[in-house]
Amino acid sequence: MDKKRKMKWQTDLEKYFDVYSNFLLDGYVEDLQPVGVGEEGVEYVSLPEYLERTYGVTNGQEPKCVIVYDPFECADRRFDIRSPYTETEETAEDGTTRTVRTYESVYAQHFYDILHNDQLPPAMIQHEADGIGLDIARIHYAVNELYRSTSGFSAFINSLLGRDSGETGYLFIIRSASRLLSGNSQNNGSVFLDRDELTLFSEMLKITHPTTAGTQEATGLLFESGDRARHKFFLLANKATDLPYWLYDESTNHFIKKLTVGKPTTENKREFFREMAGEFNGGNGDFPAQFCSSFAQLGADSKEEIIKRFLAYTDDFSMQALVYYRDYVTRHGEKFTDPEKVAYTVTEFKSGEQVNPWDDDRIVREILNLGTRVKERLSGQDQAIDAVQSVMTRAAVGLDRIKNPSAPRAVLFLAGPTGTGKTEICKCLASIIFGSEDKMVRFDMSEYRQDHSDQKLFGAPPGYVGYEEGGKLTNAMKAEPFSLVLFDEIEKASSSIMDKFLQILSDGRLTDGKGETVSFRDAIIVMTSNAGISESMLSAENEVKANKGDHIRSEEDKPRAVNMNVVIEDENNGISAQQTYEDLKNYILFNLRRYFVYELNRPELFGRLFDAIVCYNFIGRDVVSVLCDKQIKSINKAARGMFGAEVECPEEVLQAVVRSCNESDIRSNGARGINKQVNTVYETGLSAFIGKYLRGVTENGVMLERSMLRGAVLRASLVGENISSPNDIQWNLVS
Repeated sequence: MDKKRKMKWQTDLEKYFDVYSNFLLDGYVEDLQPVGVGEEGVEYVSLPEYLERTYGVTNGQEPKCVIVYDPFECADRRFDIRSPYTETEETAEDGTTRTVRTYESVYAQHFYDILHNDQLPPAMIQHEADGIGLDIARIHYAVNELYRSTSGFSAFINSLLGRDSGETGYLFIIRSASRLLSGNSQNNGSVFLDRDELTLFSEMLKITHPTTAGTQEATGLLFESGDRARHKFFLLANKATDLPYWLYDESTNHFIKKLTVGKPTTENKREFFREMAGEFNGGNGDFPAQFCSSFAQLGADSKEEIIKRFLAYTDDFSMQALVYYRDYVTRHGEKFTDPEKVAYTVTEFKSGEQVNPWDDDRIVREILNLGTRVKERLSGQDQAIDAVQSVMTRAAVGLDRIKNPSAPRAVLFLAGPTGTGKTEICKCLASIIFGSEDKMVRFDMSEYRQDHSDQKLFGAPPGYVGYEEGGKLTNAMKAEPFSLVLFDEIEKASSSIMDKFLQILSDGRLTDGKGETVSFRDAIIVMTSNAGISESMLSAENEVKANKGDHIRSEEDKPRAVNMNVVIEDENNGISAQQTYEDLKNYILFNLRRYFVYELNRPELFGRLFDAIVCYNFIGRDVVSVLCDKQIKSINKAARGMFGAEVECPEEVLQAVVRSCNESDIRSNGARGINKQVNTVYETGLSAFIGKYLRGVTENGVMLERSMLRGAVLRASLVGENISSPNDIQWNLVS
């Protein structure tokens, strides 16, 4: 295999193979391994088979006797002796027959005889080991007996004298070593092992130790006098920490080498895709013929772009997952005919049948024109909506996907005064792009203030309570990869969460507590913040540090603070507002940068977010009028639908409500404050008036009934000039 296509553990094993005889492989040991590349094609085999094919033959000699031990098999099948043999039938004195194997290898024959020895030697039962413990003792005993036996010792001496007939020793492979311990055992020392487990791992430790020079008594596989290359012993474990540390720790056991088996490399996956696309077989690949034909006609740059897209969407795939993906495409690939949509094939394989909005031309057109639709729902924020439109246009066209196909599809950081429509625009985006506001996954970051609260989002680490459940965020993305994820009031989150956001924004992926990787590359990430509007969010100490770093000696060196009260005062006095949207934008950006750089100490996160920042404006006087009109019409419509009554709000009443909403203490709270004020002074009085008819109150000698409301007109009128409470509006029923 080409060196650059090998994984690190493979090249390391090559270097250490003739030095060590004992290896512990952990990590992706259950994954498939590629054998052969390029023109010859690639075959994917299990790790034991990879070791057998790669190291079962040494220096052109006869194959080693390969023995694979699997503790999950039944008792008579746990040992698999992989060496040539012939079978004969033997008849015992009692007339019974049995099948006997005769192996060409002296090592294989010796081990086979040990396995089928009805009279167990005392050395094998000295610890009263049974089950798996007895199996390991059997391995240890077989090796030692072979070394001491005439045939084995002669073969060993002959090999040293250059007269070896070709025997190259054992290649022992123990699969699923992580499952050798019982569920109640701990992994940090023999004191927590029961008797059988202590016997088991003590025997394994003896196997890893070499013999003492000058003695004939062999105590393990690693022999002296140049026999290091003869016998090899491999332990395959999901995690090294599943085993007692004194077995694998190189600081205490110097005779074993631990190597970590990783996921397939970029080159492995690149060759995998090229083979699927038919580049190694004359256009006959695993993808449909039209896909392979279209891919073959592309130029080198276009091919590379598609391959990069495939690599980005399979960055968390094991080799087994890639093989499953190939089988999925083979069975359901009739619709996978366009190489440009290879990312969709991966997403569908991972998440099931999905409608990818980024591949739907109709939805893309909606995104490119969403500004008009959003402005119909959100008044007074044209600058912010235009900025959002700019970001979403880039996302829809997708040119930046070439640079970083793993990053989220779009990122927005909505900053500005409270109640100005930041959450509302998220609902609009989710509805337009993903078809429903329910596709918006919202997290109120005020719930994640504590340092440990990141575990609720991303999942607790292994060993902690609830880690099997995963995190709220990661679970949501697994369930719905095409969605809008809203992190509301991000400045209230724990600083430990910010590190995870940096990973999401840069790599478009996140690993939860269970070790599963979640992709955000098809999602829209939105953060909202009120930071930096009314006051600095820096501590006193960091304020001094920030002023020094920004060379600020006085308040005059800072951007002019924007005060809502000043804006309202200017409007009331009939003069143009001296504080503009640009003033507000500069003030927000200034405070946000200082907050990320000096308070959170994460300037790189601000760098990632800078292009995504959208600043919202204060609610203007003209917007107050629009919002009041909408809210009152909504209330009137509800009354007509529920009770059949028409509600009239004369212009003078509407303007009085608008004037009450223009008070600074109400308007400074944005649309929320305005809606609350309308509900207080208008809806409260109307509800009380309707309530008299629902309760059946007698008024002026007439019993009021609900039926009187249907078809009637409920008219509002002012009691005084202005409105400050529900009592300032009088309601009358006009027949």
